[in-house]
Amino acid sequence: MRYLVLPNDLGPGDWNYVYEKTAPPAWYSLSEDYALCGNGTAQSPINIVDAVVTAPDQSGSGESGSADLSIGDIFNHTTGTFLAEAEFLHGPKYICQDVNTTDPNSGEISCGTLRWESDLFFLTEMTFHGPAETSRNGTRHGLEAQLLHVSPTTGREAILAVSYATLLRTNSTALNPLWWGQLNATSDLAQDDRTIENFQINALYSDSSGFYLYPGSRTVPPCRENVLWFVSKAVEICSLDQIDAFHASTVGWGGNSRPIQPRNGRSVVSYGRDGFYAVKSDFLDLYNQCTGLARTFDELLEA
Repeated sequence: MRYLVLPNDLGPGDWNYVYEKTAPPAWYSLSEDYALCGNGTAQSPINIVDAVVTAPDQSGSGESGSADLSIGDIFNHTTGTFLAEAEFLHGPKYICQDVNTTDPNSGEISCGTLRWESDLFFLTEMTFHGPAETSRNGTRHGLEAQLLHVSPTTGREAILAVSYATLLRTNSTALNPLWWGQLNATSDLAQDDRTIENFQINALYSDSSGFYLYPGSRTVPPCRENVLWFVSKAVEICSLDQIDAFHASTVGWGGNSRPIQPRNGRSVVSYGRDGFYAVKSDFLDLYNQCTGLARTFDELLEA
């Protein structure tokens, strides 16, 4: 991939996905705090290859020893209130505004939970990346939702990653409250105008889907390696118009996705249901090839 060139005198806040000296391959050079972006050994995203994933160790206790788990078994999301933030060349971020109802006096924020290996994680923010950062068998779809959860007890983080493939005219109703009213000039709006209330979080994913689990990192600086990645096996659907709106209003067509990082021998564990979604994903790939050609032909006719 080629990057544009910026002048020197760059600092930690200048990281992005576009310019040569501040793009992902150069993040480590912008600050000593970003060293893991260059020399980390458990970085994300990765390419998940079905042929090398492993089954859960069923001798273990708790959730991690059960092979039949679905996303809905361990994640608990309903609705939440989010504040939309848009950072130049970074993409949109949606920050939870709800107080942790399990311990209201703690001051912690939570828009839902993940319970894993006796640890309780709270949903604190959502980000979106286009194209999808996670790859499966060499395929990256058009968009990826990442729901960031944090454990106040251990300090660990966990991300639920959900890929979206594109059908030409099939909007994702789950994305609409985030997209159409919030993406344009988000940073210039008053807080009341950037607040999204009663957002249906669990509509972003299929709770009956299985998932892959692996240890990784945040995909933005400082690239900390204390993250559990839960990658949905189900591929959700959004429209090309929604993908267009995301890129045009936030990050441009260069996208905001970090390149695939080496797996370095890390285990990727497979949980729950899979086959139906793999077929669905293959169908969507074929469909998008056909509709992409049709769309190009229509544009030529209009030119």
